[in-house]
Amino acid sequence: MNLNNIIFLDIETVPLTETQNELPPALAELWADKCDQLRKRSPERYGTDDNADEMFHEAGIFAEFGKIVCISVGFIHQKAGKNCFRVKSFYGNDEHKLLTEFADLLNNFHRQQILRHPSGRPQIGAPTSYLGQIREDGYSVKGRYQHRQHSR
Repeated sequence: MNLNNIIFLDIETVPLTETQNELPPALAELWADKCDQLRKRSPERYGTDDNADEMFHEAGIFAEFGKIVCISVGFIHQKAGKNCFRVKSFYGNDEHKLLTEFADLLNNFHRQQILRHPSGRPQIGAPTSYLGQIREDGYSVKGRYQHRQHSR
């Protein structure tokens, strides 16, 4: 595998709001249901006394309750015959803008790339992101993000 053909990603997420009480009522109800499921599935991790607000710090790892606040992209390139690692980060509170800027970066790469987390394995809080290969035949990653618009 050619290291120059790999893009390394780290995507950081946070809960949509600072507390569960700030969520819209329908979403707060869904979060309470999610917490019930989490307590049933992982009783060793979540106590039966843990309420949904106490568990809300973990909401950011679930797409429905979180938003992306930072995407860091790294890649290896040759400079003067040596491998160099370059990093570009997109960050801020506007998830749509972050995803659009990230998609623009991906669409400007004209070689095949494999996308994955730098560790090469899934981690809580740092999910593996495999978006597929970008092909020279016009496959556009940007199109996958244009439909993911949330009002917050």
